[in-house]
Amino acid sequence: MVDDGDRSRGWNVHVSVSADERGRLLEVTRGLVEGGASLVVSPDGDVQELVLFSREDDEGRARQAAIDVYQRLRRIAGLDPESARVISHERRSNRRRGRRIRERLDVTLIEEANRVLKSGPHFEWVVVLAQTACEVYVRDILDRQAALLGAAAVDRVAGLPGSNLDNASVRRVFHELTGYAVPEDTEWWRDYQAHSQRRHRIVHAGARVTRKDAEDSIKAANAMIAFLHWPSMGIDSQRDPTQPPAP
Repeated sequence: MVDDGDRSRGWNVHVSVSADERGRLLEVTRGLVEGGASLVVSPDGDVQELVLFSREDDEGRARQAAIDVYQRLRRIAGLDPESARVISHERRSNRRRGRRIRERLDVTLIEEANRVLKSGPHFEWVVVLAQTACEVYVRDILDRQAALLGAAAVDRVAGLPGSNLDNASVRRVFHELTGYAVPEDTEWWRDYQAHSQRRHRIVHAGARVTRKDAEDSIKAANAMIAFLHWPSMGIDSQRDPTQPPAP
């Protein structure tokens, strides 16, 4: 399977795939994530498992992150949507003593948004938390990529009006620095824009929202975070593996 030596602590998640789809799924990982996926085949060739790595330390988060990656891989490969059939997952050890594991604030914020949603009735706060999760992830990606590209890129990021990808200037710089463009013709992007505008009305006009609005916002934020996972992993693949992640 995959060599443990150059990975941070996390999980390998094994997803069942068909023999005729495995090549297309592996192909779309190339150039996106260095060593981001591998294939396990049984001796008789009947069992195919796509192994996806997640750096998340929490087991549940790692599993969900891998599922999100798998579903996005299928879309990129032009395959029909299909629920991930997770067969197994195992923890990956970190062999570099002293290497720090980066905690993702966006995950914590989404968890808090879900907690507030369940407790109610502060649905406006759910929307704000969901949008904050997206924006801190975008900013994290921009800051890390700019650090790799140099001072000019750092200055461009510093001069942005924020980190909401619903803003055209933020979207343009994000694309130029990472190479990833938001697919503006997709339903999830339109849902995200509606969510972003909902948050704007709450913060700037004191608007009230329903539980359904809050649920839609969490769904939209999760779709955005799934999209952001790819440029984030692309940055990780560029970084010198002997150096710890940026704080």
